[in-house]
Amino acid sequence: MIKKKLSSLQPISYFVETADLDIDFFTLGSLYSNVEGTVLLLSGGDLDCARYNILALDPILSVKSKRQNTKVKFKDNIFYVSGNPFDVLREIIEFFSQKEDFYELPILSGLFGYFSYDLKDAIENLPKTSIDDLCLPDLVLYLPSSIVIEDKFNKTVYLISLNKQRIKELKDILKNLKKRSVDGEFFIQGEVKSNFTYQEYIEAIEKIKNYILEGHVYQVNLSQRFEVGFSGDPFCLFQKLFQKNPAPFFAYVNAGDHFIVSTSPERFLFKRGSYVETRPIK
Repeated sequence: MIKKKLSSLQPISYFVETADLDIDFFTLGSLYSNVEGTVLLLSGGDLDCARYNILALDPILSVKSKRQNTKVKFKDNIFYVSGNPFDVLREIIEFFSQKEDFYELPILSGLFGYFSYDLKDAIENLPKTSIDDLCLPDLVLYLPSSIVIEDKFNKTVYLISLNKQRIKELKDILKNLKKRSVDGEFFIQGEVKSNFTYQEYIEAIEKIKNYILEGHVYQVNLSQRFEVGFSGDPFCLFQKLFQKNPAPFFAYVNAGDHFIVSTSPERFLFKRGSYVETRPIK
């Protein structure tokens, strides 16, 4: 499918070098925060899982899907593919897979972005329990041409890029980088609103309790969406949240026409070789 279309393109390879540690990841991230495809992963706190800060830059490939329709953009080539988006991803990963060599890094190359909950529809047929009024993609992923990784434990910074010239440019940027507050501001407008009324929420709780008593389920994740007006710089919001709550897994994704600002104390999945870890409960 997509692999056949990619087969005529030149495979890519990465170069890796180390750099001085004296950098500020927020300042570095702010230089690229307005560019689509920029992904910043920050680790707050001092837990053993909060080891790396990662900045993915200048994507050469993007993948966006909605239901069974996937758009793949690679440099100046755009492909539209129908079918299961996971099948498309498998072919892309196989085509762009890299040998890890001897580098003890969390990632040498890969796709950065997000999977939405609605992507479950590509795996199994379940009843709809929410309204898709935002019409966002089911997944958005980017393949960066450059990655900056800070190993907080070993106090080392790694620069990964498709060419050595870009690594030199990144080294120059890091050398002249001064710690500063992120330029920008944001405003919260109006009151925070839930998609539940109070009575609807109470009725949902009672229904769940009955399901448990009748043995249909043993656990239910009842969630609600809170909504509030926002204007300004999403990256500034990202910084303020991190300052107030430096959780181990912070994520900022510039997806073009929307942004992801995420804070979580828990890892979803970690895999290296045959070792797989869920932490704490996924």
